[in-house]
Amino acid sequence: MLPRKRWCWMGLVTLGVPAALVGAAWWMVGGWPEPELQQGTIERGSWTGERRGAIPPVLKVFSYNMHFGVGREDDFEQRRTRAELDRVLEGIAELIRRLDPDVVLLQEVDFASDRTQRINQMRVLAEKAGFPYMAPVVTWDKGWLPFPKWPPSKHYGRMLSGQAVLSRWPIVLNERLHLPKPQSFPWWYRAFYLNRTLQHVRVNLAGRNLDVFNVHTEAYDVPNRQIHAEMVRDWVSRWQGKWNVLAGDFNAIPPEASVRKGFPDEPDCDMSRDRSVETVRKLGWAEIIPPTRYRSDEAAALTFPADRPNRRLDYLYVSPGFTIQSGRIVHEAETLSDHLPTFVEAGWPVP
Repeated sequence: MLPRKRWCWMGLVTLGVPAALVGAAWWMVGGWPEPELQQGTIERGSWTGERRGAIPPVLKVFSYNMHFGVGREDDFEQRRTRAELDRVLEGIAELIRRLDPDVVLLQEVDFASDRTQRINQMRVLAEKAGFPYMAPVVTWDKGWLPFPKWPPSKHYGRMLSGQAVLSRWPIVLNERLHLPKPQSFPWWYRAFYLNRTLQHVRVNLAGRNLDVFNVHTEAYDVPNRQIHAEMVRDWVSRWQGKWNVLAGDFNAIPPEASVRKGFPDEPDCDMSRDRSVETVRKLGWAEIIPPTRYRSDEAAALTFPADRPNRRLDYLYVSPGFTIQSGRIVHEAETLSDHLPTFVEAGWPVP
């Protein structure tokens, strides 16, 4: 018979090893799924840049998928140095300063990720560009992301990233609507996959509210992207009749696109059956590049990939009543990201 102490040690090992493995897996994937609707934080920076007084005659909005501040190339196996990341972030901040928007919508922002030196990119950009109000939502929170698969030294590691809205005016609400993960993906892949999101932020401009909807929908599964589009349409329609902006990376081409599949950079990508943009357009909001303008000058409307755009994935809409004075794709962003930003100058609706 084994000694009592040895039995105890064997029992601890027998129970402890599985418990440790479960605990490690829990830490890596980030615990249980989050609730469908989650309230987010609102931050205030100590730097200057707040706008006061009367409402501006023209609302200026800038939206950008900033690709985690790593530039055009999607080669995360090669870790960026702090100097390389700082150079890209300074380039984005300078672009924002030149355009001088009231509100900035950002997608693919790292808050504290190993792959980008744990820089809080939202706060860096807000300070550099002079936006004292910030609203982040987390869409990817993993203790350890084991990608690329091998070797482990190349893994992304700690992941904390998401979306953010920056404002020169006070932010009074920040909430996140959870968009479901594709059911076609294996369970183990979904466990590490990001939680795509519709972010809803309310900005108070001289006593009047502007509801801002920051979107990043599904990229790799057409049926799931359609579900996201329907959720965006239904959620945003609750604020019909108010002052609203809807923008972001919709990961879908418009129905009038001349090429719908077999793109040079992604020959296997097929969007020929995608109807998600049509679904969002049922809101009836004004688009900075409407279909007629797109058809007359398609090249000027494309946003991806940034260096040689061949399709449009990024959109910016304003609710009825706004008068779009100028709306465009910001080509001068060049390769600060793999996407090109969108920008609008819109006259306010008559109260």
